Amino acid sequence: MKKVIIMFFALILPIIIVACGSSTEDSSEGERLTGPTYSVQIEIDCVENLFFSKYDVDVFVDESKLEKLDHGTAHTYSLELEAGAHTLTVTKTGNKKVDGVVEFTVSKDENFYYKIACTSQQVKVEEIVAGASVEMDALKDTSRNLSGFDTLTNQSITFCGIDFSFPAYFDVLESETASDDYVHYYPEEKNYSCSLIFSANDTELSQSEFDDRKSAIADSIMAQHKNKVDVNSASTVVAGLSGWSMSYITTDYENPAAVNLSFIFNPENQKIIMVFVLFDSVDMSNYDYAGDYYKMIQSAEINTRPVEIDSIYDIAYVRELNEYSLYYLFDMDNKIVRYFSTNDTGVQLGTISGEMNSGMKMYFDYGDGFSETLKYKTAHNDSIAILTDSSGFEWEYKKTDVAAAEAIIKQPGYSDIGSQNLSPDVNKEASLQPSQKVENKKSEEKKDELREHEAKRAFEYYGEYMYPYGFECHWFTKLHEHTQLDDGSWKFKVGVTITNQYGASREAVAEALINNTTKSVENFDVYAE
Repeated sequence: MKKVIIMFFALILPIIIVACGSSTEDSSEGERLTGPTYSVQIEIDCVENLFFSKYDVDVFVDESKLEKLDHGTAHTYSLELEAGAHTLTVTKTGNKKVDGVVEFTVSKDENFYYKIACTSQQVKVEEIVAGASVEMDALKDTSRNLSGFDTLTNQSITFCGIDFSFPAYFDVLESETASDDYVHYYPEEKNYSCSLIFSANDTELSQSEFDDRKSAIADSIMAQHKNKVDVNSASTVVAGLSGWSMSYITTDYENPAAVNLSFIFNPENQKIIMVFVLFDSVDMSNYDYAGDYYKMIQSAEINTRPVEIDSIYDIAYVRELNEYSLYYLFDMDNKIVRYFSTNDTGVQLGTISGEMNSGMKMYFDYGDGFSETLKYKTAHNDSIAILTDSSGFEWEYKKTDVAAAEAIIKQPGYSDIGSQNLSPDVNKEASLQPSQKVENKKSEEKKDELREHEAKRAFEYYGEYMYPYGFECHWFTKLHEHTQLDDGSWKFKVGVTITNQYGASREAVAEALINNTTKSVENFDVYAE
């Protein structure tokens, strides 16, 4: 399917570039070939209109008039025709100016199938390729009713100044062709045959010129496919911008394909932007690609976020709790991560290795040091990631705005703790001093010993259980005691903020013992500061 789509894109690209300027048609008929005579059947199906343009039509092959076709009916005409080119003409009965014309070539005994649609201006004639009906039925199968459009799991892209949200099943980006003006996604699943393409072209048209010509542009795009059925084409508005949307099924390729396409004009960057989804009859999914496509188009918005030029960060994730939020902010070039929360000013600085599809490893040397893994919940979909801590607990984080996350740690009082001299491409093992490596080896030999960050999390979980409306530990600003006993247990005393069911908060001190043997919280106590 990818080759078909790329070919289609190559065809319509020049149409957008020239912006549907003047066109000429070759009016010469060419020489009529003569030769043997063949038996030909021409089946014509007239689509019934409910209200308007309910006229009958006259049918002509070359100059010969055939039997009249009543509106909303179908008829098969049996003819003997010479080998060569012929013309089928369908006109409104009593008014030959309202007509439709299509050419066909006879080279053997064969059948031709046409669908016609009556409008006030013309009779639209579309050929249905013989043998394609079963494949086209697959494209219109009513079992294709599963929506993959979900704002919680969707991917997102800002393309030429417009924000689009699209289903996660488009989980592969064709990176070798990706550019600022062309992006191609498709499903990784082998039995799926569908593509989503964003493309853009520069134009010198003004807004009024585009509005005057967009109907002609649409006709020129659709003209690239000779054989079409179920055509819908109309002016539209996408993200507040003027545009056009169309859909149809084409039989020009080996497998019939459904086309859903919109193009819009963005005067801010003088670009005509096209977004289209194509899938063919060999696709084995039950996804409602057309329905999801129009949800994507309808939800598109103009990007109004300020452009961050100087930020060194590439991506950020957040876990939002009742009273505060936890963040991971990544500098992928220098392999650095910053972990912080909105209720404390300490920023844990760590190193990273690997990538998010298979699991990115993060190492922090705060306290005894600990490592965590962050991995996409769905492959190639960066909207949701799963954090796995060193105890094996899993937490869901969602992608968030980098600028917003960076703004938090730029507030007065926030500062890094942990490694202070990280350099590009440094990994934790290489940066450790020999004495530190020995200590790490010793700690690895004591795998059952409760680590400080594990004990802290057990403390937090217990506090959240006891105070479900809000329990926040101020580990960085109000840590009064953190002592590891000889048996490996931990004792903590820390300032906390507690919230009740009415939203009222109070400051207090919480202390407890985290037993290394039982891995349980003991002697938990909370009292006023």
